[in-house]
Amino acid sequence: EIQKAINLLNQSVIKHPTGFAWLLLARAYGLQGNEAAANYASAEYSLRIGAFEIAREQLRQARKSRPDSRLALKIGDLETRIDTLLKK
Repeated sequence: EIQKAINLLNQSVIKHPTGFAWLLLARAYGLQGNEAAANYASAEYSLRIGAFEIAREQLRQARKSRPDSRLALKIGDLETRIDTLLKK
């Protein structure tokens, strides 16, 4: 079941936030039809591989998909992290 995979992957990215885990999580959310979460997870992956502009676009897409308030906060936090990294 997709939800079980999402639950396990969410635990994984908390304990060991690897790019590959974020990529798998993005895919699982996509299969579930949760576009906002899929784009957010894709942005986390893109950040980890250094594709900052792609990550920004994925976050814009996540916002367009009307995320819930919890995800909206995560999106904002990730935008701030990207901006901080680009200023260095």
